[in-house]
Amino acid sequence: MGKMTVYHGDYTAVPHPKIIKGRNTKDFGPGFYCTIIREQAERWARRYDAPQNILNAFCIMK
Repeated sequence: MGKMTVYHGDYTAVPHPKIIKGRNTKDFGPGFYCTIIREQAERWARRYDAPQNILNAFCIMK
């Protein structure tokens, strides 16, 4: 079993995301989006007009 790091850019830290299975009809709707591309998550974090921008990183088993 391998490990993979995924990133989530936001205005707040997310220490323990709630991972649930989505439905096919709900793709790209409300959700918790991650990417394997660190720079992309950093751009997501900067889109908020907030006092701080947070890059959350999660190591997952695949």
